[in-house]
Amino acid sequence: LEWLDTSWSPWASREDMKHGDPANAAQIGGQNVFWKFISDIAYIQAPVDVILSEQHCELLAANPDLETPGQVCKLPGQKCRDPVNIPEHSLWNETKGYDLNDCTLRKSWSTAYLASPVTERKNVWFSIETTSLTIATLVISPQKAD
Repeated sequence: LEWLDTSWSPWASREDMKHGDPANAAQIGGQNVFWKFISDIAYIQAPVDVILSEQHCELLAANPDLETPGQVCKLPGQKCRDPVNIPEHSLWNETKGYDLNDCTLRKSWSTAYLASPVTERKNVWFSIETTSLTIATLVISPQKAD
């Protein structure tokens, strides 16, 4: 039993997003199921046309009044493209990751995706072929030490 998950995660590669990463499978109650722990619905969806300039961080530094990839893409001469559709996009070669104090392409792209309305994302865990859905919740509450 295999199903390839093409949903977003901060660490997903282009191959994960384009072709999928094998989802967790198990048998529960005699049924084969795929499962995933998520903290946000974004983890079971995928970006649709979240465009980004390959010079995004440099342009932000040079134009401090700009904040989003959309604003950067409106600058003259920008070639903004969806990294998922461009194998050679600089985002996929970036090694910096998520430095909180630094601009990175991956962080900027992920932030733009998370800011997009849920209706503008692709649902990859639910489709016309979905026959059942079970949601289990786990609530973790910090407790004061005695």
